[in-house]
Amino acid sequence: MRLVAMSVGDGEFTMMGSVFIVLIYVVAMAPLAVAAALTRRPWRWLFGAGGSVFLLFPAIGVAGEEIGHVGDVPWWRWVWLVAASIGVFATLLAAPLATVWAVDRQRRTSEVELELVTA
Repeated sequence: MRLVAMSVGDGEFTMMGSVFIVLIYVVAMAPLAVAAALTRRPWRWLFGAGGSVFLLFPAIGVAGEEIGHVGDVPWWRWVWLVAASIGVFATLLAAPLATVWAVDRQRRTSEVELELVTA
């Protein structure tokens, strides 16, 4: 969202704002992480979809607020604004994929360690 804010003018950056963004992503993907840890069945992706839909609302709200302050800006700023916005919304697809990848990777590592201990 910082990129979106910078594309239309001087964006405001705070450390607490950045921490909050990371925290809201963690909270949104936590149910998916638990489901992915418990099963490999395809229904676990429903939790990822739910988390992404949950994240969609603040993303639209913040983007709308930032874009709402756009006045008369040059065309290249609009290109930057659209590209940054697409990047923000792409994270809504990347977050579930990264969550499942991390959980499955940890599971494989744990299974290998367990096999070594029991062998």
